[in-house]
Amino acid sequence: MLYSVLSLLWLLCGFIAAAAMLLRLGSNAEWPKSQIMLWAHRAFGAVFMIGYVVFLGIMIDLYQEDAPILSRPIMVHAALGILLLPILLFKELIVRFFKKYYIALPYVGMTIFCIAFAAVAMTGGHKALLYVAGPRAEVMRNDKAQKVSVALGRDLMHAKCSRCHELKLPYSFQRTEKGWRTTVEHMAEKDPGIISPDQSDSIVGYLKAHLGESK
Repeated sequence: MLYSVLSLLWLLCGFIAAAAMLLRLGSNAEWPKSQIMLWAHRAFGAVFMIGYVVFLGIMIDLYQEDAPILSRPIMVHAALGILLLPILLFKELIVRFFKKYYIALPYVGMTIFCIAFAAVAMTGGHKALLYVAGPRAEVMRNDKAQKVSVALGRDLMHAKCSRCHELKLPYSFQRTEKGWRTTVEHMAEKDPGIISPDQSDSIVGYLKAHLGESK
């Protein structure tokens, strides 16, 4: 969920940078051409670039480690993310060395934002919507009750559990929440780091909701 929130904030920075650029270049009013708008474009653009470099490193590491089992949306997300690199470099070349092509910057900027929007919508936006608007289940961890997303738990179970066994295996059982908690934590111990505590809660919530016993 943290990556989803960060990716949405990253997209917001890109939107603000692009909007400031379009206002400066396309409006005849005085305020869009102020220094504040210029610095807003530069500041949020810089944050967008730094965030992109960080996310690119994460994507490359994920692809190298988990390429055989990446889902189709994740693979498309990664491809769009890598596609941004040459376009961003092209934009920087115009800004630094080919200023006579400034007229093309709005089109390049909007292309960058549209690709970023598509990439985030396929992963971060999807998970955020599931978390906020999807069905919920109550689970216990350390004697504390908390609400988790059932739909997000399903996605996580299909992505994580399929690494080690066929998905039909868990669907052949019916257990209590405590039983599913024990199972999920036991599976997570086989490959430490593959399932975070929050992800474990969501998976248990999904299993409890669909494959749970009354007691």
